[in-house]
Amino acid sequence: MRPARRFLWALAGLGGCVPSLPALLAEHQHGEALCAATDADAATGDDERALAAFAREFMPAAHLRALTRDELRAAVGDPGERLYESHEVLLVTTWLRRPMGMHGALDARVDGTAITVDLATLARLTGEVLPSPRTVTTSAGLSARLEAARRSPGGLAAGIGEVLTLGTIPFMEIFGQVPPARSTVEPPDEAEVRAAAPAASALFAALRARTDPTRGAYREAVLLPRSATAALTLRVSLRWTAHGDGVFCALGMDYALPLGPVTGLGERLRARFGAAVVPLDALGATRTRRHP
Repeated sequence: MRPARRFLWALAGLGGCVPSLPALLAEHQHGEALCAATDADAATGDDERALAAFAREFMPAAHLRALTRDELRAAVGDPGERLYESHEVLLVTTWLRRPMGMHGALDARVDGTAITVDLATLARLTGEVLPSPRTVTTSAGLSARLEAARRSPGGLAAGIGEVLTLGTIPFMEIFGQVPPARSTVEPPDEAEVRAAAPAASALFAALRARTDPTRGAYREAVLLPRSATAALTLRVSLRWTAHGDGVFCALGMDYALPLGPVTGLGERLRARFGAAVVPLDALGATRTRRHP
């Protein structure tokens, strides 16, 4: 326990007002329970008891599913089938009930050869070319230049200079009579992207990361090259935090679940996960205490 916080808890203990960890958990005082477990000596096992109680109440869970050939073909036709031939498309979903009095965060990733889904990657795999950004230059127009020439002798002289040089030398900008020309790079708009890469756009719309705050769910997709032979691992980090009045407390756990090679991955995931999210503690994964 940190010395300053140990002193405060000791003072409170003299007054008989320190509730036990089981009492805090029973009263759903999650933030207080988290801080009590964080400050307890490791030998007490309070951190493990708190993590187990939080897992029962807030059900941190994960689900993995590989999209089938039929699903990808139905989404975008032949490009979807070509994507299936070259890559396993994996949907990774995490789920966590929103706690009161503290914050919970889940982060899942697939180690190995996973490729994050983005529009450029999908366009490359579908054989489409995304439109390039364009450079747009804006400068003061004729009306602004005439107004500057009318407004002051300096503006008039600069305007005459531009006329004599046929506009090749921007005297009015050089001498500050009108704002200088500005160049900006603008990305193509969504309509241009959809027209140039319809298959990649449709895939991206279907696979892009999604958050459902009402259910506490987050889903993202990764691509796994079928040519890869390295073994894959699902890594999930769970972290509980609470803070207030200058106090910060944190507990967490890291999970590592071997998934095997890409070959046969879809069948193995269906057998392990089925159609529902699976609580992290039921995954059979290796667990490691996560330190703040």
